[in-house]
Amino acid sequence: MEFVTQERMRQAAEWLQGSQAKISEIANRVGYEDIKYFGQQFKKYTGQTPSDYRQLLKG
Repeated sequence: MEFVTQERMRQAAEWLQGSQAKISEIANRVGYEDIKYFGQQFKKYTGQTPSDYRQLLKG
């Protein structure tokens, strides 16, 4: 299960970098219906919220 979560977060991080899709759309693409839970998992994986991660990449 941990591997699946890591792969989902890796894919989400790529989409956050390469697209302007809403975070809720990205969460759905990687298999999360609950955006709050997705945000918690993403922060656990990257140390940042999805929106903070995207802003950091923009500089």
